[in-house]
Amino acid sequence: MNNISKLISNRFWTLLVPYFSAGIFSLFFTFLLQYLGRGNVNLNNQLFGILYGNGEWLVNIPVWFLVCLFCSQVVFCFTYKHIQRFNIFFQTLFYLLLGIIGFIISKIIYLPWGLDIALVSQLFLFIGYKFKEHKIIEKRVRLFSSFTILLTVIFMISILINPPVDMNTREYNNIILFYLGGISGSILVLKCCVLISPVRSVVSALKYIGRDSLIILSFHFVFGFITVGLVYYLFFDKYPSWYINWIFSVLISLLIGVGIKKIPILNILFYGKKYEYSRFYNKKIRYKFINFKRSV
Repeated sequence: MNNISKLISNRFWTLLVPYFSAGIFSLFFTFLLQYLGRGNVNLNNQLFGILYGNGEWLVNIPVWFLVCLFCSQVVFCFTYKHIQRFNIFFQTLFYLLLGIIGFIISKIIYLPWGLDIALVSQLFLFIGYKFKEHKIIEKRVRLFSSFTILLTVIFMISILINPPVDMNTREYNNIILFYLGGISGSILVLKCCVLISPVRSVVSALKYIGRDSLIILSFHFVFGFITVGLVYYLFFDKYPSWYINWIFSVLISLLIGVGIKKIPILNILFYGKKYEYSRFYNKKIRYKFINFKRSV
């Protein structure tokens, strides 16, 4: 938590490299669609969108999350390093204030790389960090505890009286209700994950999808949604329902992930695994060295 330079180095590979790789892929893919008469691409807008990290210029919309997450983690690491000596009440107030500042900024301007969103997300990161540190979720896994019922009531009230909510487009409405709904909903999801953890088949399936979540995020929108939509339209003369589009887009992304894993350079670009290539490269050098010694 205190080693900011190490965090930046690690997140550069795991978040920024896949982000720019997905952005460049999206650029080429949309140009291909234009060549086939299926789109109208503005190169300047696309390049600006990739560099800016969010907004209407970003073609592959879901990948905004990667650069925003990078900013969020760097800001949290830097700020927590300096306030961890204070009590939890001060820390909570500090991150709530950062979130309100981000909320106010978003009403004026959308900052590059979703930095204003990153400020709003700090309270979530702080609470998640504290929950993990004190293992709070594991201590409260009863399905019908008063704590769970209270969380459910808060979550239902917040989503009923404070819609719509979309962090990418900076739709928060009432910021307090936004936080109450986001925190209660996140805790409920975590509790559900703990409760289903004994079911091995479900856990295995979720783990498999989770390992490829970066690939799904990178490919399901531009490649999956557009490709599935166009193919479906060619056969049925209409666009598919959202659930058909979603299912096939995820499946296509998972298949792409299988191919990417077999090619070291693509592993670096889309999975951000910088060490995979170094191991592969060193293995080749050792192999050549051993063969050289044998030949001598």
